[in-house]
Amino acid sequence: MNITHVFDALENPESWSPAPVTAIAGNEPFLRQLALEALIRKLFGDEAVPFTTFEADQAQWRDVSDELSARSLFGESGTRLVVIRGADEFVTRHRQQLETFATAPSDSGILTLMLTTFLATTRLYKSVAATHRIIQCKAPERASGGTARLDERRIEQWLCRRAADAHRASLSSAAAEMLLALVGPEFGILDQELAKLSAVAGTDANPKITPELVKEYVGGWRLKTGWNMIDAMLEGRSGEAVDQLGRLLQAGESPIAILAQVSWALRQYAAATRIVQRSERVGRKSSVRDAVVAAGFRTFGDQLAKAESRLRRIGRARGSRIYEWLVEADLGLKGSHSSPEMARWLLERLILRLA
Repeated sequence: MNITHVFDALENPESWSPAPVTAIAGNEPFLRQLALEALIRKLFGDEAVPFTTFEADQAQWRDVSDELSARSLFGESGTRLVVIRGADEFVTRHRQQLETFATAPSDSGILTLMLTTFLATTRLYKSVAATHRIIQCKAPERASGGTARLDERRIEQWLCRRAADAHRASLSSAAAEMLLALVGPEFGILDQELAKLSAVAGTDANPKITPELVKEYVGGWRLKTGWNMIDAMLEGRSGEAVDQLGRLLQAGESPIAILAQVSWALRQYAAATRIVQRSERVGRKSSVRDAVVAAGFRTFGDQLAKAESRLRRIGRARGSRIYEWLVEADLGLKGSHSSPEMARWLLERLILRLA
């Protein structure tokens, strides 16, 4: 099957080739644009070669066919590229012609269909997948327990590469993890945030985007309110944390987004607790300071002392249950506690458990 995820197309351009029919399909418009740019580079290199673009609602098969049959006057390859944007409607109207073309394509042109949805059950999809090329433009997934889950690690790796290639900045893995947790898999917004962060990171030859920059500049007042809520939770100020939660919910913030921010912060404390417990099981003494360093807490300023103090306050019993509580909250928000009232109750319970 000639199916390539856009991340693979970008990371390993030698591993795939354009085909007479190339479908760029998926629900992420920013990734579709990146895939089109990758296709153009494969065909024409760095040449500024013009190509023909049709909007699907205005495109007729007769005009598209004429463009595909004409020889290109530009570029060393002589290939003519024809792009149909918003091609879902075009495919519906001209399915028969497209199926015929996929069987006997033009030898001088490449038809590129930019689609939001490309049903795998259709004859056209099967034909393109078997003998042409499909570039998938959706959030990457991985198999977990028999179901497909968002592959967060792969998105974080893409963020680091995107920061370096497009924005000339170095994005740390911790900063990438935080950025994804705060923004979610919204690739256009993620790229906008990378552009902003690279601008504020400095004018050095290789500006560095750290978790501190992400925390300061991504998300506006809601994000800052979220951090204030987390600080209060970790320091035992439960009333203040609940008040901050109320402000966020009243402003329309999604409970799932709030939990994502809380989870990012709490996972480090859960990891530190496990490090201490693992060391004790093998008969090796591990200090709280060593554990917070190993868990990835920042080492500058008072960050380590603050993390150590908070971990001591949380204690071994609660720290060992953080992962369990986060999973329970996540499942609840996506199921039995998805209503606004129950979601608030679930988040308040998490605050009280930690505070």
